[in-house]
Amino acid sequence: MNVQAIFILMVVQLFGKEIAVTIEELQAVLVPHRLLSQLVKFRSA
Repeated sequence: MNVQAIFILMVVQLFGKEIAVTIEELQAVLVPHRLLSQLVKFRSA
């Protein structure tokens, strides 16, 4: 598990459902960024 996943899990446990929308928005930003990072890593290898 990466640090971001652990952090998100902790936040969800602390604050419950109130921040579910925020987490979805965060994932919408993180996923394309992760894909781009993987692509750059793959292409530079």
